[in-house]
Order: sequence, then structure tokens, then C-alpha cells
Amino acid sequence: MILPRPLKALTWLVLFLALLYALYLATANALLASAWGRDQLERSPRLSLEWERAWTLFPGHLEVTQLHLTGRTAERRFTLAAERASLRFALTPLLDHEVSIHTLEAEGIRQAGLDAYRLQGSGTLELAGVHWRAGEIGAERASLQLDEGTVLHDDTALVECVTLDADLRLAPLRLAEHPGGEATRFVSGTLTLAGRSDAYDVFNPYLAALGWLEIDGRGDLTGDIAIERGEVQPGSRLRLDSPRLSVQLDERHWLEAGALYRIDGSGAVEVEVAQSARLALELDDIQMVEATPEPSPAASARPLLGGEGFRLALETPELRLHAPPDELLRAELNWRNAEAYDIAAFQRYLPPPYR
Repeated sequence: MILPRPLKALTWLVLFLALLYALYLATANALLASAWGRDQLERSPRLSLEWERAWTLFPGHLEVTQLHLTGRTAERRFTLAAERASLRFALTPLLDHEVSIHTLEAEGIRQAGLDAYRLQGSGTLELAGVHWRAGEIGAERASLQLDEGTVLHDDTALVECVTLDADLRLAPLRLAEHPGGEATRFVSGTLTLAGRSDAYDVFNPYLAALGWLEIDGRGDLTGDIAIERGEVQPGSRLRLDSPRLSVQLDERHWLEAGALYRIDGSGAVEVEVAQSARLALELDDIQMVEATPEPSPAASARPLLGGEGFRLALETPELRLHAPPDELLRAELNWRNAEAYDIAAFQRYLPPPYR
């Protein structure tokens, strides 16, 4: 039987394409399995890429197991370790020294880090629409789910036993022009978390600019946060409940001869964002002591006062990730049913005797 000419040509075309595909599979997968192929991917001294197995099914597709990626640019350090990752990317931009990632799906995330911040645990990461060229980077979507993880800054654990669900996007930015936390001005999305944390590490970086307030204590942290271009949006909240919570009030910020006081109790600290950002700290069963390194002669070793409770409320215009608030709209301090054990300790606040 003689095939018609068009059908014969189509048959040869299909065979030719099948041969090309088989050649691609054999060549590409052999290169991925070879030491030479790995060396070509690591030609940059700023990039280290390791895996156990890697394969491809078509151009612009890559599957790897036991992935470990570390890299450094002039502005950032990053790392990613995952049990399995699937990558789809555009080939043509690579010829112009661009990276265009359609999707990256990583399962069994063991570690993900950017600069001094690291996430450790078990989870999944999905990236979509990532584009990098000449120091400019953007991402249409970055989704991360983490179970029983840890959030670290250098060697300090910010949140432990954390369950994290983040869905973010990154507007195009030039990293060299926005160092440090400035890059968060280009971040938008939502973040939900629950874990155990130290109030000092979570809240104090955003209180430091006030100069007179510190919070300390460890407890259960929950949060539901929405971000738009680095600014925390209305409806966001972050709360820490602790059986042992303390607040330090430093009146030396206003008075040269002022004192440093610490109030201990059990309670919670919560930040809520509406039209403004509000921080509320509630303590029960409190004791207040003078914590000045060189206390005044009137200060006693025993607590200055005790009581049923203490409440601190602050209000600031807005809350930005890259800049802690340095302006207060309102501050309120309230002691509930408190008793001073030695009134002489507060003599400094009284006017001099009338003569």
C-alpha cells in the first residue's frame, strides 16, 4: 500500500519530531546527571546548586529531588532546601541574561532564607511570574505554607512551633536601590500565623523609636495580617498571650533624673489596625518595681506597688514594615485597684514643701 503524499510527509514529520524529542530527553537528562552539567549551572561563584536527582520532560521544564540552593548578590543572600521541586521557565530570555520563571513548586520545604531571616520546618512553596533582569526582580505570586516551623533572625528564634500561611506578591524593584527593610515597601499580600514567640523580639523593633517602652515575655502568638506596598492594612491583628508578661516604662526619656520602672503580670499584648494602628497591653495581678541600674535612695528592694491590673494603650497614624512608628496620636496608662507599699518612693513627684 502506498501512502498519499501528504500523509507520507506528515508521517515523516511525526517521526522526525519524535526523534528530536527522544534526542532531547537523552541529552538533557544525561547532562543533568553529569558532573559537567552541574558545573555549568554553578559557573557563577555566587551560586551553589545541589540535588540528588534531576530530570526534564520537555524544554523549559525541570524536576529535582533533595534540592539545596544558596546564592548571593551584591544586595541579598538567599537559600532554599526542599525534598522535591518542579520548575517551568522560559528559555529565550536566558539568551539575554534574564530569568523568567513561569512556576516553581517546591514540596517538603526544610529551609528558606533571605538575608538574616530564615524559615525552618516542613511546608510547600509556590512561585509564579518571577522575572529577574539586571538587578530588578518581581514576582506575581509567592505562596508559602509551613507546619511546625521556626522563624529565625540570625540565630534568634522569633517564632517557634509556627503554622504559617502566606500569599504575597512583589512589585518590580531594583535591590541595590532599596537595601534592608526598604524592600518591604514593594511587598503586598496576606499572612496568617500561629506559634510561640518572645514578645521582645516581635514587638520591640516597632517600639524602639518611641524611646521609653519595652515589652518582654514569652507566649502564644497569633496573627492575621494584610499588607499593601509595605503598609499594614485595616483589619490586621497580631496578639501574644503570656502567663508572664512585663513592660518597662523609662521616664528618663523625658526627665533627666527619671526612673526606669518594670511592671510584671500575666496577660496579653495586641496590635490592631483600623484607620490607625493601636497597641493594647493588659496585665492582671501586677507588681511594679524600679529597674533603674542605680535606683534612687528612696527605692526599696520590695515592689513599689501591686494591684489587680494595668493597661497600656497606644495609637499611631499607621504601621509600616520598613519604618517603626515615631509619632503617637494617643497614649494611655491605667493602674487598676493598685496599692503603693511605700508612698515615700514617689516623693520625687511631689512639689517641694511650702515655706
